[in-house]
Amino acid sequence: MPDIVGFSGVLVIIKNYTGDRLNFGLAVERAKSEGMKVEMVVVGEDCALTSTDKTAGRRGLCGTVLVHKLQPVKDVVATMIDHMTNQSTNTHLELCKGDSIALVVNNLGGTSVLEINIVANEAIQYLEEKSLHVERVYCGSLMTSLEMAGVSLTVLKINETLRDCLDYPTTAPGWSIPMLHKGERTRKTPTSIKPVVSDVKQDEVDKDCVTVNEGKL
Repeated sequence: MPDIVGFSGVLVIIKNYTGDRLNFGLAVERAKSEGMKVEMVVVGEDCALTSTDKTAGRRGLCGTVLVHKLQPVKDVVATMIDHMTNQSTNTHLELCKGDSIALVVNNLGGTSVLEINIVANEAIQYLEEKSLHVERVYCGSLMTSLEMAGVSLTVLKINETLRDCLDYPTTAPGWSIPMLHKGERTRKTPTSIKPVVSDVKQDEVDKDCVTVNEGKL
């Protein structure tokens, strides 16, 4: 760790699993005892658990990817750390009509491209029916688990600052490109296109057609 600790220090982001918290926690404490500037954040955003009374808390899943992407921004990180380390903070995400969100549709490893896109389409429609603005959609294999079948959905409430952070260029090969038209920053869900009756007359089409008689070249 001494080789990677810069002037600003190191932020260790781990998922909420007992083994990870134990091992990385010991490493962070050891680094601090050696005079290094190190802080640790535990990410637990899994909403599948209805109660955390008899567990170690919510698991850290694909939402961790969003924390990794936003981490370099000092003010944003400070706000997120304060929120995530506050014991009195509710574990659910409060969303109101008109809020802007980023959606991550994560392939756990064994789901086909067709299936993952169907899930993405359904998720976008469901969120937009709740009057939420789905400004960014990231769809792909971001955090996998040994060809595991299934998907995970992550929703992040964003503002203009967070959106700019997500859009900031990166060379990380695993970061998914958002589902946006080239050169645009506003994501829109396309509507169905009604068929248009062609104004080309059939006789005009026939003039441009070549008739091939059977048995002749």
